[in-house]
Amino acid sequence: MSFEVNEGSSFCLNVLLKDTDGEPLSPIDSVKWWVGKPKSDVPVLEEQTVSGPSAEMELIIPASAHVCDGRRDEGRFVVVQVQSGDDHLKHEWFEYTVRAQYTVPYPVGEATP
Repeated sequence: MSFEVNEGSSFCLNVLLKDTDGEPLSPIDSVKWWVGKPKSDVPVLEEQTVSGPSAEMELIIPASAHVCDGRRDEGRFVVVQVQSGDDHLKHEWFEYTVRAQYTVPYPVGEATP
């Protein structure tokens, strides 16, 4: 399933953290996340830290992360990093597409008499 967001829009990413038995993850020491573009080392949105992380959370991906550089749709991804105890560090990657809307050349109609 692919997810799309309109350029200039925000969206909420619901995250549910589970352990290997399918139970809510505990303890959760830290959760960090950031937004990037495929084939780019520069984050679109710098690393964000979740204060008071829990096994079920909602991350709000801001509209500022969804501005296209050109006239084409662009890929994005959210990386979520979870630290649980001293020995458990996990990353999850969520991909989606930003639909270019503000930079698309809309047709200009001619006025009719």
